[in-house]
Amino acid sequence: MAKYRVCMGLAMMPDYDMQKLKEMSQKGWHLSHLSGLLYRLEEGVPHDYDYAVNLESNITSEMLSIYEASGWTPIVAENGYQIFRADAGTTPIFSGLESTESEIEIEMLKNMQMRCVKWTAIVFSLIVVFCVVSQWIDIHQIILLLLLWILVVLFMFTVLPIIGCGISIYRKRKRV
Repeated sequence: MAKYRVCMGLAMMPDYDMQKLKEMSQKGWHLSHLSGLLYRLEEGVPHDYDYAVNLESNITSEMLSIYEASGWTPIVAENGYQIFRADAGTTPIFSGLESTESEIEIEMLKNMQMRCVKWTAIVFSLIVVFCVVSQWIDIHQIILLLLLWILVVLFMFTVLPIIGCGISIYRKRKRV
């Protein structure tokens, strides 16, 4: 049996999401997949797992092998975000590196934020082009509004992660 939980945003609240996944595993519901904004949880034996998110834009099998050798199993491994699971108390993913864990997380959040800025610029450009072109094309008003609404929704889905990354960066810097 499976159930789904909403992802609060890996850019906006990664620590919150990882803690919620840990709590769900302790109750016997383990992450198996992330689809859009939904975590898929499979029922199993309760276990105390730690979860960690990595925001690498490009993943490699070598990178995944290093994490696995450290005791972290990749559960979700997509370009742009990866979620790993390990037994509670396993050495954190970024420990032992020259930079502190927070500095690495901040750098990953900045990279994700810049990717979102690029997509926001593209969507905003599409909105501007659409508004200009719609003046010259004779299309029914409802269709124009629907298309504009779709572009605005896309715009919001690119802006919100920028804000979320900024908040997460601020919080992590405040803790350092």
